[in-house]
Amino acid sequence: MQKENSFYCNNVVYKPWGYEYVIYNNANRLAITFLKINPGHKTSLHCHPKKKTGFIILSGKAQVQIGIYKENNKNYGPLSRLVFRPGLFHSIKANSKKDLYALEFETPFVKKDLVRFRDDYGRQSKSYEGKKFAKKIESNFIKFKNFTNIDKGLLNLIIWAKKYLNKIK
Repeated sequence: MQKENSFYCNNVVYKPWGYEYVIYNNANRLAITFLKINPGHKTSLHCHPKKKTGFIILSGKAQVQIGIYKENNKNYGPLSRLVFRPGLFHSIKANSKKDLYALEFETPFVKKDLVRFRDDYGRQSKSYEGKKFAKKIESNFIKFKNFTNIDKGLLNLIIWAKKYLNKIK
């Protein structure tokens, strides 16, 4: 695993919209990140030039913008699955009074593969957050070393997402 990625495997990265942390990684091939987005907040409109990303909405309502045009918004609920090819701009907003929880799948695992186009928090043209925004993962946070500890339903979703991401070119 690349040294820069190993930092993100042991820390929660706090964002103006909530937080995220890697719950599983398989060297540099695949990482699964747990996201919490606060009500009414959203990620930057960004893309990943080199990696494929996918999301499974676990709970809450998500408004997802795909592409750079604001009119390209769609709403998604729990267990919705989304996949973005490399270079496709996207943003996710918690579109309800409750937190949005999602799993993000990325392949290859390169946290700093990020280009921000628009950001409500003044981060456009800034890179991925570093040590200043991170804190060690607490013991009550979910973390998996392998798939044997995961609930069967979640495991099926992860297997589906992994297969689906591999089909996208």
